[in-house]
Amino acid sequence: VKFKKASVHNLLDINFSNGILEIPPLQVHQNTETLFRNLIALETCSSDSVQHITSYAVLMKSLISTDKDLKLLQQRDILTNYDANDKEVAQLFEKICEEVNLNESYYDGLCEQCRSSEKLRGEIVEKGGETGEMAGQRIVGVAVDFSPCSRKALKWAVDNVNFREGDHLVLVTVRPEGHYEKGEMQLWEVTGSPLIPLSEFCDPPVPKKYGVKTDPETLDIATTFANQKKVTVVVKIYWGDPREKLCEAIDNVPLSCLIVGNRGLGTIKRAIMGSVSNYVVSNGSCPVTVVKSGDHGNQN
Repeated sequence: VKFKKASVHNLLDINFSNGILEIPPLQVHQNTETLFRNLIALETCSSDSVQHITSYAVLMKSLISTDKDLKLLQQRDILTNYDANDKEVAQLFEKICEEVNLNESYYDGLCEQCRSSEKLRGEIVEKGGETGEMAGQRIVGVAVDFSPCSRKALKWAVDNVNFREGDHLVLVTVRPEGHYEKGEMQLWEVTGSPLIPLSEFCDPPVPKKYGVKTDPETLDIATTFANQKKVTVVVKIYWGDPREKLCEAIDNVPLSCLIVGNRGLGTIKRAIMGSVSNYVVSNGSCPVTVVKSGDHGNQN
């Protein structure tokens, strides 16, 4: 994982994309420790509060375990010293986290996304060598919302894409924006879910906790295909604008190509949905195939 200074200044807005962890800058001064301690105490007193600041402190503590770690973050301008010395900065989060209890990290989804991304990349390298993708191993995405239109797109993909053993198929589904109080979706609303193996996703409680309503026919198509072609099938879930999130999936997974239905996701009004495929074709950084409502696909 590489590190980069984020362009935003909200400390909590840490993002992982394309193997790069983007962290907003923090200027450390003599009062930084006191400020963090007071904010953490405030979170602790509020039983219903998500432990945002505590999660941030614990994450930063885990990133800074040696002097080299600190130097790296300083070189990236992620941490800067105002009136504190290097030793004080290195020990800052270690001291802040003393006797602090974190029940559920706000960044669990982010960390799982890092692990899942590296696991998928590792599988490709292991099967194809250091140039796995160059050797012909591909990661093909299909936009799926479990509507008849997206089911046709999936069926078109498994019937027409020349998959080879060792390739990966990623079913990308996008849920609408909203306030989710329960389930895994609360953890991954910003970064998207980890890559979920199809066999695990077929267990009814799993999609339910992500707020996804599936249909047996779509899952059966994917399962049969995976067994026959020896292709690894995983599911990736995002929350937000389907146009932006599909383009985000192209860069984050990353995808070699993407197949979408021309009706878009069924949860959004049809007038808006018609623009999803056009937007992805225009802004996506990989080849995009739009499968029409009929039997033919239009390669863009």
